[in-house]
Amino acid sequence: MTPPRRTALVVAALLAAVSLVALTPGQAAADGPRTGYRLRADGTAAGGWFGSRTASHRAVYRIDPAARPRTGGFRDGHWASTLRGSGPVTVDRSRVRRAAWLVAKYGTYDSDAQAAAVEAALDHLLHGGRYRLTGRGTERRLRQTGRATRSSGWRATCSTPRELAGPYRVRVTTTGAVLGGSVQVQVRVTTQSTGQPVAHLPVRIGFDGRTLAGTTDADGTVVETAAARVAGPRPVVVQVQRVPSDRLFVRRPVRPGGSRVVVAGRKIVLTARSRVAVQATPRAWVTTPDQRTTSSPVPGVTHLADGYASPRVATLRLHGPFAPGEQPTCDTASEVARVTEQVAADGSYPVPETRVDVAGVYRWSVRVPADAYNVAAGGCGQSVLLKAVPTLSVRPTKTPVARGQAVFARVAAAGLPPTFSRDAIARLYGPFASRDAVRCTTAKQARWRSVTLTGPSSSVRTDSVSLGQKGFYGWRAVLPGTPLTTKVSTRCGASGTILRIQ
Repeated sequence: MTPPRRTALVVAALLAAVSLVALTPGQAAADGPRTGYRLRADGTAAGGWFGSRTASHRAVYRIDPAARPRTGGFRDGHWASTLRGSGPVTVDRSRVRRAAWLVAKYGTYDSDAQAAAVEAALDHLLHGGRYRLTGRGTERRLRQTGRATRSSGWRATCSTPRELAGPYRVRVTTTGAVLGGSVQVQVRVTTQSTGQPVAHLPVRIGFDGRTLAGTTDADGTVVETAAARVAGPRPVVVQVQRVPSDRLFVRRPVRPGGSRVVVAGRKIVLTARSRVAVQATPRAWVTTPDQRTTSSPVPGVTHLADGYASPRVATLRLHGPFAPGEQPTCDTASEVARVTEQVAADGSYPVPETRVDVAGVYRWSVRVPADAYNVAAGGCGQSVLLKAVPTLSVRPTKTPVARGQAVFARVAAAGLPPTFSRDAIARLYGPFASRDAVRCTTAKQARWRSVTLTGPSSSVRTDSVSLGQKGFYGWRAVLPGTPLTTKVSTRCGASGTILRIQ
């Protein structure tokens, strides 16, 4: 029986020996067989195995068939868009893309014939010479498999057209909608070089916090719809998954002279962004006070609600004049003025200054045009009564006048509606000791006369009056209001209204 201490030393020595063997370069394959056919070793990287290998738990393929069979492990990998081949062919960008597509598309399949076909195609594209598809080196390897070339997978892999190789173009087309409707997102994936559609790719579409999933069809297209819940330019993020890369992920051997390997099944995600226009359904209307005068701008405030804030030009039309009691309309025939104003966000916007000369009932209408993010909005507003403000004057026809003689006054008015007819009252106040002492009070009213004024302007002489007291008198006129005019009166003691009796 071996003493315990001696046994421990022996085990330790054996473990150390095993470790040294495992760590010695070339003593164990760094890319052991995975899927394919076992061949006779011939002192090259192409010997011993025909198909995929395993390195760092990933499927790999050797791409330097004439190199030494031992690698001593591999360095960290890197993406390669171009590659210096180890054979007689010039490896251009097109060959790298085709090789990348093959190794990404078929490189991890668990089919011996297909794995061998991928390696043969890689040798053909990246090395050539005796390792092209019809080269002696490839034919010798095929003979050793006995059946690889009879596989449909072999034929499909080796005959893959270059039109399918990347890079790829992702085109996103969106069809907008009105809020509450459905937007449509169409994604099409094609090759950049030939426009060939790429089928069977998973697609994820992010829209308004939701993810829509689909798969490209034979035309490379997937179409999805989603409810439009928020107005405005809504972002769309598209991710096309499991896309074969157009570059090779290459790992170089630690030991000089060994073959490089490319990692199989490396696929990428292509991201494309777009926007889809969702239109809000805004409301637009105009409010006005009940009454104003024609001496002021026609009042109005434009209101916007439930819209998306985007700059637009609102058109406002003023309709009228209508008679009091008549139903005002907003038809084209009744339009008398038109103005525009800039609007954007929901809110209130004062109507631009607009004046009219004719009294009557008026009504605003508003139209806000559609844009990418809003449908059109508009409508008729409230009615507003605009009253005319006449001008009124009164003056004695003659001054001074002797006591007891006939006295007249002339009452004049302008700015009256054409159909106006109303009695104005002219009152005479006095006597007063001086011009400045004239006051128009009931107690001092001496005489009054009425005259009928008609539109659009009038100038009428009153009937005569006679005065028996000397002094200063003042005329004052009042014109009552009507449905279309305001009440007006002259100012007591105003220049030109004083009469002197002597």
